[in-house]
Amino acid sequence: MLVANSGSVVFPIIFIIFWLMYVSLMVGSGIFMIFKIIEVARIEDYRFKMCGTDKTTWILIIVFASIFGALIWQFSTRKKVLATPANLQFSMPISPPGWYREHTSGQVRYWDGFRWLN
Repeated sequence: MLVANSGSVVFPIIFIIFWLMYVSLMVGSGIFMIFKIIEVARIEDYRFKMCGTDKTTWILIIVFASIFGALIWQFSTRKKVLATPANLQFSMPISPPGWYREHTSGQVRYWDGFRWLN
């Protein structure tokens, strides 16, 4: 009569458990990354510009840096971009980007269309 060694039964079970954990982690991180790409794509461009960043840059960071790019977006820039006002209704036309004299200090500074730059 052949008796199976208990160690030979434990190894496949442990392997299957770790494999399932790995696969679920990869699927979960892929879903998280896709949700972050969709989130960035749905935010208006002017909200990124008001924060001094760019929408295209963040989409590329998330795509090429994968889960790390999505985590960087989630914990660094996301709060700042989402804190900007949504659905801005401008009562007067905004001046195009260019060099203008600032009305408070009188200095000639660059206006990027949303804010004064140094």
